[in-house]
Amino acid sequence: WEILQKEGIPSHQYDTDGMFSETLMQNEIRDTLFKLSPQWVLYMGCDMFFDIPKDYAEYDYVVFYYYAPKYTGEERKTPFNPFMTFRHAYPCGSLNFLFRWSESVIFDADNITVQGNGLRRKTLALNYGDTKSAEEREETKIRKQKAWDKGEHVAWGSHYLSGSSINWLWKKENLIDLSKTDHWSTIERIAKECDLT
Repeated sequence: WEILQKEGIPSHQYDTDGMFSETLMQNEIRDTLFKLSPQWVLYMGCDMFFDIPKDYAEYDYVVFYYYAPKYTGEERKTPFNPFMTFRHAYPCGSLNFLFRWSESVIFDADNITVQGNGLRRKTLALNYGDTKSAEEREETKIRKQKAWDKGEHVAWGSHYLSGSSINWLWKKENLIDLSKTDHWSTIERIAKECDLT
């Protein structure tokens, strides 16, 4: 929030009643999109990074291949470089997180349904949320639990339960080493674009 204000980026806050609620968040996003009526939307969080293709304008949405890097005991050095520090990730399938705005867009947690023609290739999305400290993750899990207690579907955020059950420390052998995939050169480029090489 402070960075958005410092950079003069139009933004606003809303009352979550202490919850991490996908329902409240997506209702707020939809209301805002109806007001702004943008041409395109990138649905993201502050711990997500995307390899956005240059040639998507003729499509209605972009399908990203989604990985969630995990904490496997790495040292968190300063200056911090998540791209080179956290190489082991869980493959989460595909996401339609860049899309042409239309009132027909359907939000259902991470499942965003967009009508029309999608750009489908191995375009990369990375979510570094599960590389945060166990204390940070547990705090978010408590906020998520409040949303579940209010009736939000437990599948929305079930990774907080599985992560908590292993104290937010994953085994490398159960994950994919991104440095050994075709995506690694893309990750190196993203790190460079973030001045983190």
